Amino acid sequence: MEYLQTIFQDNSLTVNKFIERKKRKPIPERETLAQDKAIKIYLAHHAKPDGTISKNTKRAAIASAHKILLFLEKPITNHIISDLIATKKANPSDTTLEENLSIYKTIQTEKSRLIYISYFLGIFRKNYAPLQMTIHISSNHRTQPISEPILLAIRNDQELTQTHQDIIDLMSHGAERISALTKLPIKNVRLIENTNYAILEIPPNLSKTGIPHPSIIPKKLAEKLLERAINNNYQVLIPNSESLFKTITKLAERKYHVKLLFQTGPPTNLIVNPPPRCGVDSIKLIAKHLKDNQKSRAKESSKKILEVANKLSQTSQEYQQSNS
Repeated sequence: MEYLQTIFQDNSLTVNKFIERKKRKPIPERETLAQDKAIKIYLAHHAKPDGTISKNTKRAAIASAHKILLFLEKPITNHIISDLIATKKANPSDTTLEENLSIYKTIQTEKSRLIYISYFLGIFRKNYAPLQMTIHISSNHRTQPISEPILLAIRNDQELTQTHQDIIDLMSHGAERISALTKLPIKNVRLIENTNYAILEIPPNLSKTGIPHPSIIPKKLAEKLLERAINNNYQVLIPNSESLFKTITKLAERKYHVKLLFQTGPPTNLIVNPPPRCGVDSIKLIAKHLKDNQKSRAKESSKKILEVANKLSQTSQEYQQSNS
């Protein structure tokens, strides 16, 4: 494979040459691990709607498993991970593996080691044998919040279409990553009668934690997204979200000199966690909305959400008292 490399450039002349890209040498042990059923199940959970799997995801998952298995001094076979998962399912209270991973984490505080553990935990979780361990990967990138006037100016920029604005609104309200929200099947959108809200039911394969959960967004936004998806025969809300988001980020950098980094769980989320049976067990409400030009409407909207939260909380308390 070849690619262009610029070897000379000035204001009027650019000289390129073709350089052969070095191919990665296949590692036999990792090719063996790729045949493990547990790896295949993990990758199946990360398949795109068209069934394809990212090469980077596949490479990272297998490499992470390989490095950790070497540390654990386990033989590399095409069923070793499945065997470890079967052992965990048979003895869920045995934390030997978690203890060894904790030791592996503290040998060196390299970020790569945390990433390896994160993938390894994901493999177990997607195979329905979650380990009793969590990992936090912090970023070294220095970021600061974008001022609200700039964010609103980007959202209302005339170069953006209504679809671009909708994806920004969805990220402002949805309690998940952009890929989870935009790739959500339309059948997972529920419009709540007699309210101004809709519930997005995030499935495990889209959730960052691998745990299904709801996310509440304005009903008007949900209706617009559903109408556009149905008219265009989409199976998900916004299938072309990657190209739309690239347009937004390029506009933000070019005209407003900022880089947009949408984080999971922006401060406009209403997260409702259902109990094992029914009713509402707990409600976490953050009613701080992105202010727009009409501050009174923002305050009124926050007040309405607080009222809904209080009603749901009261219903939950009554339900628990009636069953106590």
